[in-house]
Amino acid sequence: MKNERTLFFRYLRYRAGGIALFGVFAVIFAAVFFLCRIPPAAALYPAVLCGALGIAVIVRDYLRVRGKYRELLRFFADSDMAVGQICGPDPFPEAGSLMEARYQELLCRICRD
Repeated sequence: MKNERTLFFRYLRYRAGGIALFGVFAVIFAAVFFLCRIPPAAALYPAVLCGALGIAVIVRDYLRVRGKYRELLRFFADSDMAVGQICGPDPFPEAGSLMEARYQELLCRICRD
């Protein structure tokens, strides 16, 4: 349970820039709605929709990251794995980005040497 909480807070720190940017956009929209004297009820509905969508995106992304993290924990917990097996067929979880794929390739090259 503690590891889950730690992972979640690390994930939030990692995504803090995007979350803060979302907050800045929300404040800008609220200021524009206020200055244009748009009724609060008319502004509240799209704000709730955007907030719900934002939370859904964050939850989905966190679950993806958590799945990869758990897969890596299982990978490293396998104490019988020899160094030569690390670079076998599909030793790592599927890379989510080009950068991650390059890091995996680098690890395989280091293990071979």
